[in-house]
Amino acid sequence: MEGINSTSNDNAYIKDLQTPKVKEEKKGDQTDFMKLMIAQLQNQNPLDPKDGAEFLSQLAQFTQVEGITRLNEQVEGLSNRFSSSQALQATALVGRKVRVETNQSLYTPGGEVTGMAELPASSTNINMTVTDASGRLISQIKLPTSSAGEIPLLWDGTNQDGQKVPEGIYKISVKAGQGGKMVELRTELDSNVNSVTIGVGGAMTLNVAAVGALPLAEVTQIK
Repeated sequence: MEGINSTSNDNAYIKDLQTPKVKEEKKGDQTDFMKLMIAQLQNQNPLDPKDGAEFLSQLAQFTQVEGITRLNEQVEGLSNRFSSSQALQATALVGRKVRVETNQSLYTPGGEVTGMAELPASSTNINMTVTDASGRLISQIKLPTSSAGEIPLLWDGTNQDGQKVPEGIYKISVKAGQGGKMVELRTELDSNVNSVTIGVGGAMTLNVAAVGALPLAEVTQIK
């Protein structure tokens, strides 16, 4: 009596179980695998019985595959919950202000432009210049003497004549006396988040007013 005793077929079947499939197919394959093993035992040649160690090896492989399948399902569930959490965070950011490295911001009537400049060393000569989109001078403000560190910035939307300017994108430039010359300082300004895009893997991209698309990692502060 010739039994079902092909080790290569068994291994191929196990490999097939390890390929990504839908849950229904996985369950069906596992059932078929158990049926195959039972058939091997029922139809084995009495004069040449299946080696017990080989049978246990196949059973161990099946158990391992089943464990991996369950683990994958658990990881998938965690990933789905993480994506939902990311979506909630993204929704909460829309309409909020974030601080990012930039030198321009959207001014709206009744509001103000805020942020900070990074001063490498103390200085007694610090100036903030505001220009419009065409480069025309709007305002020039002398800032107080400061030691090294972050300098707070604030512009209330008034021009050189003390008049309020219309809504628009304005550039903020801060220079400080450093070593006998005026040096441009790195600035971070607060801007409104208009929308958020969630990409592959849950990565969030913010659409920031007057700045454009930025990854969440580039935000230094959320207001």
